[in-house]
Amino acid sequence: MRTVLKAIALTALTSTIAFAMPASDYSIRVKADRNHADVTVLKDGAPVSGVPVKVVGNGTKTYVTGSKGTFMAANLFDNGRSFTFEVKDENGQVIREQRYLSSF
Repeated sequence: MRTVLKAIALTALTSTIAFAMPASDYSIRVKADRNHADVTVLKDGAPVSGVPVKVVGNGTKTYVTGSKGTFMAANLFDNGRSFTFEVKDENGQVIREQRYLSSF
């Protein structure tokens, strides 16, 4: 019984810590249109240039946002698939967005 109570207390404590963690200032906006996506990385709502973005879909590649905080990703395969776009903030937290891109 004591072990169960300890487990419940530990679960409650870790849940409280997780909710207390601040949300990231970064976000990813993805506008998918058929087989390509325009990806914009935002910090506090403004586009950010020079941010590495990991793209998982056609294997794994890393792109860097341009001067307007954007880049384009395309599905060049003959079947549709999901793409995941990931950036890391200053604290190492990973921000992800996923979209389905159809074939060309």
